[in-house]
Amino acid sequence: MTVSTIHQRLRDEHKLKVSVSSFRRWVHATLPDEVSRSQVTVLRDEIEPGEEAQIDYGFLGQWTNPRTGKRHRVWAFVMVLPWYGPTCSSSTTSPCASSPRPTPTTSTNWSASGRDGL
Repeated sequence: MTVSTIHQRLRDEHKLKVSVSSFRRWVHATLPDEVSRSQVTVLRDEIEPGEEAQIDYGFLGQWTNPRTGKRHRVWAFVMVLPWYGPTCSSSTTSPCASSPRPTPTTSTNWSASGRDGL
């Protein structure tokens, strides 16, 4: 169970009146062994450019169109094309021996309930 979930349950069920960040600081100060046990390190294999795409899609919330006053549900689609290969830095005196490492590319497609023209 995450600290955020515990905070939410304490807030909802026991009327806890502190922010998530304050509660998180208290948990880290009071229960450091529990916090360190819950932290996970994920080791990644090196990948070649184009071998992997990380995709996320989800509901972001409500948006009110300022022209019409109508509320719309806002969804987002995000695709990140990572590359965890070797890095290369260029200098003014010598070019890189290999291609420079590309930066992750993020594409966001906004729509409300699948309709265009907001």
